[in-house]
Amino acid sequence: MKNKQYLSVREEILKYIRRNYLMPGDKLPTYRELAELFGTSTRTIGTALDNLQHRGVLDIRPSSGVFIAGDPSGGNSGDKMAISEYISSKTTLRPADKVLARHEVDMNLSGWVFSTEFGWYDIVKESISAAMKKQVGRNGEYNLYSTYGYLPLRQEVSEYLKFHGINASPDNVLPAGGIYQALLIVATAFFSQNSMCFVPSPSLTDRSVIFRLKGVEKVAVPLDNEGPDLDYIASRIKKRKKAYLIVSPVIHCASGVTMSMQRRRDLYNLCHANRIPIIEIDENREFHPNPLPPLKAIDRHNIVIYIGCLPRSVTVSFDISWIVPSGSIMDELAYTRMGFMEYHNNLAQMAAYEMLNGGRFRKHAALVRQALSERHIWFNALLGEYLGDIAFWDANSCFFYWLHFAGHIDVQAMVKNAEGIVFLDNNYFEFAPKNSIPVCPLQYKKERLEEGIKKLSLLARSCVK
Repeated sequence: MKNKQYLSVREEILKYIRRNYLMPGDKLPTYRELAELFGTSTRTIGTALDNLQHRGVLDIRPSSGVFIAGDPSGGNSGDKMAISEYISSKTTLRPADKVLARHEVDMNLSGWVFSTEFGWYDIVKESISAAMKKQVGRNGEYNLYSTYGYLPLRQEVSEYLKFHGINASPDNVLPAGGIYQALLIVATAFFSQNSMCFVPSPSLTDRSVIFRLKGVEKVAVPLDNEGPDLDYIASRIKKRKKAYLIVSPVIHCASGVTMSMQRRRDLYNLCHANRIPIIEIDENREFHPNPLPPLKAIDRHNIVIYIGCLPRSVTVSFDISWIVPSGSIMDELAYTRMGFMEYHNNLAQMAAYEMLNGGRFRKHAALVRQALSERHIWFNALLGEYLGDIAFWDANSCFFYWLHFAGHIDVQAMVKNAEGIVFLDNNYFEFAPKNSIPVCPLQYKKERLEEGIKKLSLLARSCVK
């Protein structure tokens, strides 16, 4: 066996651990699942895992599985290292990042980061500056906050949520990192072994890792133009199996569907009748010109756990979300949260408060909605000029377009042979359309985007089956 192969797989396993916030005691997928995930043999996986156990990162228990080492602080002598030290010292560029680092003219048509044209720079700069002044006390010491997060932010979020029909006291608002960390906190606290979770599809495959780690059966739910298929959910409910539902009712990623009000009511009633808790991810509300009330706003029976956030138009520098639980489960969520983030995002919480305070963020969001509308009109015309004869596209999402190429274009070869253009891997989404790729019109100014679409047009025409 070539050393190079198991070493590269070892690095992929470490990146997997880092991406999914795995903690001591968490279990990795099986050897076979890891082999399928990384496209290699179980023998190579075994060699890589043995090496990581030798370094003190993993604990392999025969007949039980592979776990993150229970003592991550030990093992600093000889060839062993603490997992946090090992991961931080071995951080490497992803293939896409390597391409971007080579040439200034390279184009990342997958990025969801907003260009400075969308006005985030000033509000982020002002908010962080104001937060920094408060973060360091008069004696020069770094201020820390409670298990439940920065109280002024919780108070401000409570007021902010009232605009969207959610009445939540500051005591029932829990700040977290980004949306997916908030989801991981909720899943860790409440998902149980051998339960099931309904997830509208297509969806981001990052979320499926949570289900595998917790031993939860993930049920992919098809979408129509009003939201999740309720008949499909009803047909898959198992009376003796605990179930959950995750839903993004406003501009669902990746379909772009916004759930109708009637579908929201019907979904809520179905879940209430079958005792299915709803985890509502409301990450794109500020991008919709006329958003409907969240499911949490009609939650009469305390079955909705709401996750909201500052959207991507301002989170290029930091991620902040908030969890609004149902019933009296705040303490359990707060202490689960401590295991993931400790105090590391205090500054981000304070900056988020500065954004929300005084309506500054709502004014910013209104400007972003206008800028998005203008950008999409321009981008549609750009695609029509350079790709109109070989592709069509869906533009129902704020963040990216699905480009569907004609059958004679070899999209796999196009992506594989791309020089200077980075795409979001089609496998990033489950049930991705065939011969299609998603591209994002937000990351660059117009001049650079036009350059990228020109390159894409030439590349597509050179990859004919």
